[in-house]
Amino acid sequence: DDALAARGNARLAPFVFTDLGERWLAETGLPMVYAVWAVRREAVERAPAAAAALDRLIVHGVASFRSSDDAIDQAAAHFAVEPHAAQAYFDGLRYAFGRDERKGLLRYLRMASEQGFLASVPQPEYVEIDDDHVAAPAEIAELASADSETLRRHYLKTVGSSRALDESPADDEHVAMCLDMEAEGRARDVDDVLQRALDGQRIDEIDALALLQSDRLMDIGQVAHALRLQKTNPDEITFIVDRNINYTNYCSTDCGFCAFYRRPGEENVGGYLHSYDTIVEKVRETVELNGTAALLQGGHNPDLDIEWYEGLFRAIKQAHPTFHLHALSPPEIQHIAKRSKLTIGEVLARLRDAGMDSLPGGGGEVLVDRVRRVMAPKKTKTDDWLGVMRTAQRMGMSTTASMMYGHVELLAERVLHLQGIREVQDENRGFRSFTSWTFQPGGTPLGKLLEAGAAPYQRHLPPTPTPFTYLLTQAVGRIYLDNLDHVQSSWVTQGLKVGQAALFFGADDMGSIMIEENVVSSAGTTFRATTEDFVHLINAAGFTPVQRDTLYREVTRY
Repeated sequence: DDALAARGNARLAPFVFTDLGERWLAETGLPMVYAVWAVRREAVERAPAAAAALDRLIVHGVASFRSSDDAIDQAAAHFAVEPHAAQAYFDGLRYAFGRDERKGLLRYLRMASEQGFLASVPQPEYVEIDDDHVAAPAEIAELASADSETLRRHYLKTVGSSRALDESPADDEHVAMCLDMEAEGRARDVDDVLQRALDGQRIDEIDALALLQSDRLMDIGQVAHALRLQKTNPDEITFIVDRNINYTNYCSTDCGFCAFYRRPGEENVGGYLHSYDTIVEKVRETVELNGTAALLQGGHNPDLDIEWYEGLFRAIKQAHPTFHLHALSPPEIQHIAKRSKLTIGEVLARLRDAGMDSLPGGGGEVLVDRVRRVMAPKKTKTDDWLGVMRTAQRMGMSTTASMMYGHVELLAERVLHLQGIREVQDENRGFRSFTSWTFQPGGTPLGKLLEAGAAPYQRHLPPTPTPFTYLLTQAVGRIYLDNLDHVQSSWVTQGLKVGQAALFFGADDMGSIMIEENVVSSAGTTFRATTEDFVHLINAAGFTPVQRDTLYREVTRY
């Protein structure tokens, strides 16, 4: 019997994989570093621009490799595996070398020394290469020392604000309020909160904090899943085939968390503005791949006024009249309004008439002004972001909501963000869905600041997010946002495995297969998927896969 049982199991799973990286992560809580590229100190000091250019070539090269079917096929043939297995392997690797990677490498070197494999523990030195803007030699030498005061000065210069890192009396009062909220949350009974949610009662902000501070992930996920089954078709998981089209990466806002943007005039380091023809061609390719929409977003380009956007939308609609333009974001709308000397309502009305179909929830990050002053002091303030959404929704325009967390916000500030979303949703019922994802620090000024422990109130910040944090936050979002129907899994930042698991923690939608994605991948996180991948993952989870359009109308049932 034992032999037959073993044979049966072997038939179902003929290969046994031991993933050293996953074993290492389970043992230490840190990533395993397999390889690094090194450079002589004198080479960086003599030719900083060349070092930065080489760094960009390496980072962009591995991203391009993972997006190349030919390269994946060659790797599959070399290792004698199926192409999808090779793709999954390369998609599972991270190419950012941030704080946790450095800790993981040092832990490995120490353990190797303790076991006698190394005579002593090597102490690597690091040079900070600014991939956004090539620094002067003196600045690179400063950043190589990585002391907190130097990084603070560099960060303030990057974001263009001398007060972005201040801890003011008003901020002290706000942070104290947040810490009091968190203390109240720890005193709440998690079982009572979950039962009230299951009974259809609305939980409050302190309840949400009680859940976010709990380690009972499975219990909270179970309630979130039960509520999702009540909200949407319990047998289905939906997804969309669309494309992220970033029409320009020129931006004058200088967000500290962005690795994608270039300042106007920096075409020599990757700055671009796509032509109408290029964008229309990207739409044509999307339609050929059975895509129904584009998420069309870009930087705050000071050279573009509303006429440029109207012309773009009309060009797309002339070529593809039924193609859905899920376009721009509240900060982009505000930027266009200021650039064109128009009101928010006038901008939205003109863009809608030109072909804009719905407004994404980008640029929200965390909707708390203390947080926004640190990470993006030039960007749209909280009330302005919510105001753009209110205006769009009152005009009948469909919108979405999001949260990008895990940077300089306290746990209570994540809940304050959710509170703002829920209050606007109570007014208009205009948010179609909610998506949350974690900050990707690779290549960002904010990531460097956090790594040095130099962010305001960092002593009070929660730990760096893990997949546990992600699933818990999504589940709490489903429970707290009781007036939204749809919650999307963020597989783009978490990977397909966690994205699939998220279907049991409140998500009813896998989001987009992302024919093209640039912003997250610029920070060193790149995952790739196809329609077939989504269908397989959803089927394996026990649901029926349904391709939808942007408005959640069925396109294809699998």
